[in-house]
Amino acid sequence: MMGQNWRESVYLKNGSIIKGIVLEQTANGTIKIQTADGSLFVYPMGDVLKITKEEYNQESLTNMRTGKNKRAIFDKGYRGMVDLTLGIGVGADGDNLIGISTSHGYQFNPYIYLGGGVALNFNYPDYHIVQVPVFAHLRANFMKTSIAPYADIKMGISMSDSNGFYLAQTVGVRFNLDEKKGMRLGIGYTLQQSGEYNYYYDDAMIGSLDIKVGFEF
Repeated sequence: MMGQNWRESVYLKNGSIIKGIVLEQTANGTIKIQTADGSLFVYPMGDVLKITKEEYNQESLTNMRTGKNKRAIFDKGYRGMVDLTLGIGVGADGDNLIGISTSHGYQFNPYIYLGGGVALNFNYPDYHIVQVPVFAHLRANFMKTSIAPYADIKMGISMSDSNGFYLAQTVGVRFNLDEKKGMRLGIGYTLQQSGEYNYYYDDAMIGSLDIKVGFEF
């Protein structure tokens, strides 16, 4: 068995690369390797081109051996997101909402993300207003697990007939797909200011209670 701070990369002749912990190499010429998500693969040694090793985070290595914290939240680096929103109007000037947004930024640790983005929101059915919010985005994960609660806030300027205030707040649950990718399901509230919402009310605040589905990469 290799040292505790290393993992193996098994290069197959078909071009595939399997990274994880080599559990055994048997006398009949097979190799068994366990990947980070807990999957086990067995290959004939005749299919193996080479085996190398590389440094690996000790906590992640322990998780692979014990099966704990499978698919843990991505720790650090660039992250991108796409969200779909379906909202029901609330309040005196509330209006239904269909929207799509994208955010790009930096994951400082498993818990804190900071970035910025842009959205395209359609308010319907009465006034057919199109809003284009540009926003700063802060999100917090509350646990470092494969299924984790989160909360985020987007704040900026919503552009349509005139610039106006934009605020979107969400709480929900994140589901890991692999070491970096994930899906999110949340509920939230969106508030958008419109300079000429209708004949009677200037600078109206358009509110909606939202369901959101998101993808991270």
